[in-house]
Amino acid sequence: MARPLLTRLYGCLLKLYPQPFLAEFGDEMRAVFAQAINGLGVAGFPPFKRRIEMIRLFLKEVWDLPVALLPALRFSFGSGRKDAFANAAGDREQDEPDAWVGSRASWGEALMGALPFLLFGLAHFLIAIHLLGKPTDMGSRPWLLYGSGLLLLIAIGLAIGGIKGYPRWSYAYLGMAVFLSSNYSNGTFYGVAYGWRFWVPLVVAILLPLLATRSLRPLARLIQGAWNDWTRLSFALYAVLLPLYTILFFEVKWGTDELSGLAIDTLLLAAGAVAFLRSRTIWGRVVTLQAAMFIQACKGFLFAGWLGGPHFFSLDLWIVLIGLLFFGGFMFLPGLVGLLQRGVSALSTR
Repeated sequence: MARPLLTRLYGCLLKLYPQPFLAEFGDEMRAVFAQAINGLGVAGFPPFKRRIEMIRLFLKEVWDLPVALLPALRFSFGSGRKDAFANAAGDREQDEPDAWVGSRASWGEALMGALPFLLFGLAHFLIAIHLLGKPTDMGSRPWLLYGSGLLLLIAIGLAIGGIKGYPRWSYAYLGMAVFLSSNYSNGTFYGVAYGWRFWVPLVVAILLPLLATRSLRPLARLIQGAWNDWTRLSFALYAVLLPLYTILFFEVKWGTDELSGLAIDTLLLAAGAVAFLRSRTIWGRVVTLQAAMFIQACKGFLFAGWLGGPHFFSLDLWIVLIGLLFFGGFMFLPGLVGLLQRGVSALSTR
């Protein structure tokens, strides 16, 4: 019974390899593993020891998987197939600008794009739980613990996006990684200023796809995506500005005693990301990002009492409105890239 079960599990394990590599070597790898499993059956081991050896052989394959994935990725991107790199992209975009703009992300990709904001809320929730009933001078410990863990997860997501060719959802990871790296590099934890060390996960996440492909194609695709669809840069700014906007203007204490406001803001940020990724048009995407910010502002004023925070009204209305216009307008700045792209296209057709 252990033999067919482990063979099926090994088949599931192979699905983690890139498709070009699996198409070339998958059958051979299955045959070698099955031969090794069957060889244990004729090696004269007692039944119990034979099962232990089979399990050990399978666990060795699991252990060796991370090391084996890197050459598999290099093969997939350097095997000479012209469509290998394009097929690795999550949204199956093509080189035509209209294809980059008009494609709608699947629900799975939309969930990937919303995940940074959900993780952001989860990290602050854990910080709030950690700080409940604790002295204020212990505050640096949870911020360092959960903040660095959040940054590491975001960097992993960004690296995966880079390996897949930087699909639209990956720009949220880029923006969130920049926000977290900048935010934590300016902080002091237990009297220690870590500074540039908080930028290391972001740098590694960008370099890893380049090393995996042994080329600059991932970086080129990142730039190409922003050139053909400027709203991707807006999405990256959304991941920077919306958490910052929330913390500065509404939820100054929401990491410690505003868990209901934290939950609402987290779901709002994630919903804005899903709506953005599911939209087919440029203006539809821009409107969803601006709407998320506007709803957040309205929520802060209309439901302040319900959320238990009179500090919502500690700021003058005009200051918050100026902040809303500033942050909202800042997300429109990438539109200059769109205007430049249109101008270049018009000149090239003359």
